[in-house]
Amino acid sequence: MNYLALANFLYNRADIVCWPPYASGNALMKCLTVHDAYIYNPDWNMWGPLEYILQPPATFTESEFKSHYADIFGEVWLDLDQPIPNQLADALKRKGITDSEETWIYKLTKEDKRMVFGPMHHISSKQMLDLTTRPIVQLIPRDYSLMSSRPDLENAHHKSNKDWLRSKSKKWKEHFECINHPQILNIYTEDFFYSTFEVFMREYTKLRKHFDLEDRSEQVWAFVLYYQDRVNKTKPAR
Repeated sequence: MNYLALANFLYNRADIVCWPPYASGNALMKCLTVHDAYIYNPDWNMWGPLEYILQPPATFTESEFKSHYADIFGEVWLDLDQPIPNQLADALKRKGITDSEETWIYKLTKEDKRMVFGPMHHISSKQMLDLTTRPIVQLIPRDYSLMSSRPDLENAHHKSNKDWLRSKSKKWKEHFECINHPQILNIYTEDFFYSTFEVFMREYTKLRKHFDLEDRSEQVWAFVLYYQDRVNKTKPAR
């Protein structure tokens, strides 16, 4: 298999989501993937192989809440000084491609679909702008209070991350900048995930137009309500 050719093909069909830690980037990738422009692979859903991308699991067995959604490349930490397709090709070669991923590639190709890609290591949209011509959305928290006050940060697994987020705040500065560029859409995390329906619709409509998507507002809003409720229900560690 020519992994570099495949990586180039996929990367040129990727719509990119950038976000700082705990700014709900994985949840936004799920909200994008529900639209007809994309192909859903249940094996990448960290809630299990659910039939529907925005479907909640029957129950959570872990004390912390995550909405993570993977992609075909697996875990690859990008070096911005190296060509991204080459790094993605190496990741594909190391990881291998499963049967379900082969089916996903076939459908993506035959039906002329796109994929959602969230660069690991929380690369900002400003950095990605120098590396790709693909459309980008940057999730912007208005301040650190949203991230530092999330109940799941009190969980034992994440408890130390509160101080880590604050001490590393300079590193995430670019995630708080609205970049005025036609390639980039700036979306406030609070407005999309933690606000009223009217405010959500304003942000969702911008998102839909930026990526040229059909209206799935009722389905996405239902997920947003579930998401914010589940975040708030996360029990702090004792």
